[in-house]
Amino acid sequence: MIRRAYGKVNLSIDVLGRNQDGYHDLDMIELPIDLYDEIEMEISPEPTYSCNIDLPYDEKNLIYRTIEKMREQYGFKEQFAIKVQKNIPMNAGLAGGSSDAAAVIHLVSDLLGLDLSMAEKIAIGKKIGADVPFCLVSKPARVRGIGEVVEPFELENGYEVLLIKPQEGVCTREAYQTLDIARAQHPDIEKVQQALQLHQPLGKLLGNSLLESAERLQPVIGEILEACRRHGYDSVMMSGSGSTCFVLHERDHDISPLYESMKNRYEFVRKASILTA
Repeated sequence: MIRRAYGKVNLSIDVLGRNQDGYHDLDMIELPIDLYDEIEMEISPEPTYSCNIDLPYDEKNLIYRTIEKMREQYGFKEQFAIKVQKNIPMNAGLAGGSSDAAAVIHLVSDLLGLDLSMAEKIAIGKKIGADVPFCLVSKPARVRGIGEVVEPFELENGYEVLLIKPQEGVCTREAYQTLDIARAQHPDIEKVQQALQLHQPLGKLLGNSLLESAERLQPVIGEILEACRRHGYDSVMMSGSGSTCFVLHERDHDISPLYESMKNRYEFVRKASILTA
């Protein structure tokens, strides 16, 4: 059984504060994109794992952690043969690991006939990572809490993004550890959602509370954003905790000049479409 694990961009993120349990309260707009990993799973007498990149299958691997968390909760004994084709870069803010975990939750439910509801899947997903609940739903959504409250909304099919990731990545844990909430950006997420759905200008509304800490960790992020603005774009922001930056634009807009300028300067430069259904 094969499933695509679609990545995402965070159009804007407002980190509201930190809970007593160490997790952060979030309010953000997340959009799925047509960049995806591919996960193939079958029930097998012995567990096997292969991946097109060097990604160990251990407690740090979200696929491994997801299966063991589900095994603990539902008590199944079955093992799996797993093949992973990674296309989403790591440490990029595009939910590569989280989308893989979400795909595995769907696959285990289907392969074992668990017939899990979306609410049950989200309850598992939030134990794995903050982006996993959104990746389970994989529709344009406003996401709150620690990532477990996913509120999909209607969005016309017409947006694309140019993704630009430097060689340097950002560790999500470090981005949050160095976050100064008082100094951080706090975009009005309600206005961002309204402008997005009405196809109104977004540039000055976009923001990401993690941008300042991510830029301190990797100054190249600021360089990319500034270069995009010099090319005349203002709907420019960093996704997640970085290091990927994006330019949001209408589908009929020719972004080729910026793409050509960036593709030989940075490690990963890719055109992608926003998924709306």
